[in-house]
Amino acid sequence: MRNVLALVVACTLVVTAAAACQPSSTYSGSGAQMTSTEQAISQDLLTRLNQERAGRGLPPLAYDAGLTARSFDWSRTMPSLAVPATHLHHSELAPLLGRFSAAAENIAWTNGGTSGLISFSWMNSDLHRLNMLAPNVDVVGIAVYCAGHQMWVTETFGRSPSAGGDPGFGGVPPLSPIIDPGTDGPSC
Repeated sequence: MRNVLALVVACTLVVTAAAACQPSSTYSGSGAQMTSTEQAISQDLLTRLNQERAGRGLPPLAYDAGLTARSFDWSRTMPSLAVPATHLHHSELAPLLGRFSAAAENIAWTNGGTSGLISFSWMNSDLHRLNMLAPNVDVVGIAVYCAGHQMWVTETFGRSPSAGGDPGFGGVPPLSPIIDPGTDGPSC
């Protein structure tokens, strides 16, 4: 079954008041780099994410290199933690609260699926859609790790303390409209 897709239904959200954050060091990551295929998939997911946000009148999320490095390290870690592969684990987001006033994460795994399938599946999941369309986040890191035809994906969202306003995520956005319901796109 090449088009098996597993999504973690319970997304991770961490919100705190900026004043309550303890400073933490900047995430340095492992230094590993995504391949050109993994980069193309990540870029496609970022494009789809910002198209969905634009379709709801939300500003685009800025690419964050630190969150992307962290996301890539987690995507590379997930295969060793997921037994079976459909039982995914979230990373620990609390360390991000030294740099961000709120953070959230979407993760996914597919065997033979595409970036479009991942994006469409996330948009059809209330909690994943909440993270993607949260008006309070302003940056994102998206990374993919390919192992054969298997794809491990991590989206890490952040809210810069300078963003001001309410750090809360708000209610779950309605399902419609999904701007890009296509399941095509690059794959591993």
